[in-house]
Amino acid sequence: LCAAYVELFRNVPLLVQMFLWFFVLPELLPEAWGDAIKQMPPPWASFVPALLCLGFYTSVRIAEQVRAGIESLPRGQRYAGLAMGLTLAQTYRYVLLPRAFRIVIPPLTSESMNIIKNSSVAFAVSIAELTMFAMQAQEETSRGIEIYLAVTGLYFVSAFLVNLFRFLPIGFINRFFLLRFGYRGTRGRIGYDSRFRCGLRFGGRRTTLNRC
Repeated sequence: LCAAYVELFRNVPLLVQMFLWFFVLPELLPEAWGDAIKQMPPPWASFVPALLCLGFYTSVRIAEQVRAGIESLPRGQRYAGLAMGLTLAQTYRYVLLPRAFRIVIPPLTSESMNIIKNSSVAFAVSIAELTMFAMQAQEETSRGIEIYLAVTGLYFVSAFLVNLFRFLPIGFINRFFLLRFGYRGTRGRIGYDSRFRCGLRFGGRRTTLNRC
């Protein structure tokens, strides 16, 4: 079921999904719900379908990146956590996810930039976003080159600012590993720091290991 959900939203073009959410979804819902969506005052009648479209489209891409980050870890780490007596949920919480987060954070930064860029598709359902303002200004002033260069610059600045802050969560994760699990990142890797021992607290007891 999860694989079908991911493949459905990942393999359909974003513009097609935007039209499906805006035109088809109200017709598939019960009549009262569909009429309620159609009768929303502007801009909510267009904003809600566009928000759902971008949300579902981005969620499946993030799901794939998180899955790839977890699967990139050695399989023995999961077996080691289960052999220690941890449940599967505790193994993911204390062993797999903390290490996978450091792999996943950089691609998630790219997804944050993609949300900004993908929002330009919302003009197709009459959302007054940056691209629609550029089209309207070009029709009124006939200065398409200047206007679209300015829009390009605004998109670039927005994406650059998101990319600039990507080091903040990575630094937080490094400190989290060093203080709690005894790991520290070095040149994109996470290595064991011999000055610390990794401790996991579960079931009211604290288990201290020489290595994790």
